[in-house]
Amino acid sequence: MDKSNELLIDVKEGIATLTINRPEKKNSLSVNILNTLETFFNNLPEDVRVVVIRGTGDEAFSSGFDISTIGDSAPGSEVIVIEQTYTAIRNSKVPTIAYLNGYAMGAACDLTTNCDIRIANNKGKFGMPPAKLGVIYSYAGLGRFISLVGLANTKEMFLTGRIYPAEKCYEMGLLNSIVDQDKQETAVYKMAQEIVSNAPLSVQGIKQMLVIHSQQDELSAVLQQEVDTMIARIYASDDLKEGKSAFLEKRKPQFKGR
Repeated sequence: MDKSNELLIDVKEGIATLTINRPEKKNSLSVNILNTLETFFNNLPEDVRVVVIRGTGDEAFSSGFDISTIGDSAPGSEVIVIEQTYTAIRNSKVPTIAYLNGYAMGAACDLTTNCDIRIANNKGKFGMPPAKLGVIYSYAGLGRFISLVGLANTKEMFLTGRIYPAEKCYEMGLLNSIVDQDKQETAVYKMAQEIVSNAPLSVQGIKQMLVIHSQQDELSAVLQQEVDTMIARIYASDDLKEGKSAFLEKRKPQFKGR
């Protein structure tokens, strides 16, 4: 397959859908896919208000990093590419939804932890098998799982390398919701449209503060000033005036992102 088609990008009405497109390899993650993801998030189009990431077909979101390429380059170089890409996704100024249309293993399961919302279907399966492959996982990656599912569940997932059904992952806190497979697309895009309908500056401001909060408990003076400036900008925005007017007039607001 042409490498330019390994990640499909479609933008409609404020929603960008990024589709991992390697069906012949169960949508495994290549360096090219990761680099393309990073470039997209670092150069996010102005008209994008939410990003949905999914895999081609209904079997696999992604089987994980392409194992056949591990060791082809300098030792540990894969980890650098993965972390750069996942940082770009995590720090995206707009919300991200992982549309888990099938199973997600290894680095792909980790990719979802960098998204803001994870929606699976009732046939989904998830696992972290690095110990079964003789691979040690990154410190940062382990930390992301601890933040989501807790230390005890992280230990079980990584030390056993088990594959878990969606229901168990929901109980752990890895997933936000599970829906029937035939209703999943509707559920994902309904949520995406809900986000798009909200005030862009408000959504982006909340997202940015959540990113900062997840990285540190206390703000430095510089970050506090950045947060204060952002809040002041939103309170002075036309969107806030429109939101108040729409509420009082009992109509749907028409936000402009300014």
